[in-house]
Amino acid sequence: MAVKENVIYQIKKKGWSIVTTSQRSGLPEITIKSIIYGNSNNQRLSTLEKLAKAFDCSVNELIDDKIYHEDNKNNVKNFDQKLFNKASNDVTKYLSDKSINFDKQKTVKLIDALYSLMIKNKNKKITTAIDEGMIEWIVDNIS
Repeated sequence: MAVKENVIYQIKKKGWSIVTTSQRSGLPEITIKSIIYGNSNNQRLSTLEKLAKAFDCSVNELIDDKIYHEDNKNNVKNFDQKLFNKASNDVTKYLSDKSINFDKQKTVKLIDALYSLMIKNKNKKITTAIDEGMIEWIVDNIS
């Protein structure tokens, strides 16, 4: 399970998409997806080496349980409940208004993407409002 979490952590840390991760590592998108969606639990060493090189980390950092869990402790401390609730409400309203029926997993990914964007904007003190167009763009990119 550590590889999955650490790959997700590295992708988020770099601000990459699955496509970008695939391009930078030289691995097929399906390989990246199978790792992060938990369909592949035994990755080849060559796969881990390519990911480590792309992420500029060691293979040990990808397989170590401590990396993800230690960072998760920091994320819990920095979690902004108000922003998360706003992201969740905005997404729910948008999907309802547009009559879009996403499964639970896609809805969670959409909320997470919007929340992450809101956190980045908050940390950079950017006052740009997250509008319906931004949510639409995120929907298009996670579909």
